[in-house]
Amino acid sequence: MSDRLTSAQLQKLVAEMQRLQTRQQDELDATQVQEILQELNLSPELLPDAMVQLRRREALEVQNCQRRWIIGGAIAAIVIVVSGSIAFLQHKQQVFNQIGVQADQVLLQSDPSRPVNTVSRPANLEYQTTLTQAPVGQTLSLQCDWLDPTGAVVKQNRYATKVITTDVWQTRCRYDLGVNATPGTWKVRLLRGDRELSTATFEVR
Repeated sequence: MSDRLTSAQLQKLVAEMQRLQTRQQDELDATQVQEILQELNLSPELLPDAMVQLRRREALEVQNCQRRWIIGGAIAAIVIVVSGSIAFLQHKQQVFNQIGVQADQVLLQSDPSRPVNTVSRPANLEYQTTLTQAPVGQTLSLQCDWLDPTGAVVKQNRYATKVITTDVWQTRCRYDLGVNATPGTWKVRLLRGDRELSTATFEVR
């Protein structure tokens, strides 16, 4: 042997030779197999068919093992995706739950600089609300209900804001109060889903 070996290479070579020797000891040649079959009173003619069946079962075991790995990986991926989605939705809901109201007021569209507590029919009304901790970079789906003195919702606005650019955000909804509107104490409220963000009352005469 002319090639020179390092100590590490020699160790690997010895380990490989030991593995081959162990494998060789474990394997039986055809003569040994025939002798074992005779001792067990089994017909050697069945050996080819038995070998075919054995190889099929070994191949099937490999396929089943691969299938289990694939199914396990798919389940793990689904769990990760679902868990991530749930965490994202929970975080998003927490962000929305932090939304507050800094100020709100009922205005006349003809004079939006002055809040009103009493309005005469007819009137074009606007409910202006200033939100705090609004979700920057997102839009908000809001609902605005106008209730008459009996508590009935006579007008409902459903709308989405523009993309919010600051955590203090102003939004508004409008209602045209008709000449036949019921006089008395009216209420307007702003909601996001089932959560009421703000409410205001005003007198109609």
